[in-house]
Amino acid sequence: MESRVDALREEMKAEATKHRQETQRQRQEADKLRAEVFEARLSATKLREQQVTALQLRLAALHTASLLSDDELFSAEDAIIDSEVVVADGGGDGGGDGGGGDGGAVVQRMLLLSQRSPADASFARQLRRMQAK
Repeated sequence: MESRVDALREEMKAEATKHRQETQRQRQEADKLRAEVFEARLSATKLREQQVTALQLRLAALHTASLLSDDELFSAEDAIIDSEVVVADGGGDGGGDGGGGDGGAVVQRMLLLSQRSPADASFARQLRRMQAK
């Protein structure tokens, strides 16, 4: 009887060790996934910063070339800054997914327009059209 109790005790210890190892493995996997998500968000943030910087430079060039008026430039700049302030306050990624409010959606549309409109005059006209809505 005593040997049977000892055998059960050893079996329970082995089972507990197995569960601890499985729990540890799951924690390590969760930590790895969290790190991957963090890296993906960091990459997305860096990409957005580069895109916004390129957009701001293009807007300035359009203004210098008199393709955008002061008011049109200021309106576009305000939308960008408002969107970025929301992002900095932790309100989203500014990408128009609800976190950045309507400003995030406006900036996202400006980024897409800039990427898809290689001609400056066409891009300026589309910005005017977008701002008129």
